[in-house]
Amino acid sequence: VHKATLDGKITTFLEQAGYSGDKPGTTGFQTRSGRAHVLLIGPSCTGLDSQGRVLWCAINDNNLMRLEKDGKTRTVIAGPNADGDKHLMGPNDITVLKDDTIYIATNQFGFRDGKVPEGFAESGIWRLKDGKLSLALSAKDLGGPPNGITVSLDEKHMYLASMFSLKRYDIQPDGTLANGQKIAEGEGIIDGMKVDTLANVYS
Repeated sequence: VHKATLDGKITTFLEQAGYSGDKPGTTGFQTRSGRAHVLLIGPSCTGLDSQGRVLWCAINDNNLMRLEKDGKTRTVIAGPNADGDKHLMGPNDITVLKDDTIYIATNQFGFRDGKVPEGFAESGIWRLKDGKLSLALSAKDLGGPPNGITVSLDEKHMYLASMFSLKRYDIQPDGTLANGQKIAEGEGIIDGMKVDTLANVYS
């Protein structure tokens, strides 16, 4: 994770933030950039909770992490599933509500060749509230692996990107997502989404 200051200075903020192991030959998503074959290995999102603590997706470790106020201690805040027998699959992006409820987009991009081994929870949008994980929307119901995610200013709607489609969902009282509507489609609608004060969505 890198830190950029307002004067344009860029420094390394966290090392080994995406993968903390010692076997990079067995992790990382393989893809191409032009004619070059590249290996995506590293963190995949950042955010802040209400206390100003940094959150990030350690996608290759399959954990959602938090940096404590001492600036050193790293805490896994989401990894094993609520029932204890499944582990979170590739956390890719997050959005944080005002009450610190976190919605996590998970997909297979944290695995070599995208092949997910046994023991991982299904891909989708997971909700972390009061330390407990629950599935808010499956990737199957979304129509593909989720990538970008952000919440409306009034926290009534969730915007989700899957491949080249951008959809809006209603956040239900129980935290699940329903009534999906496609609001945009095209190249570039993939990741890193934000909403501004006029309710425009950027991707």
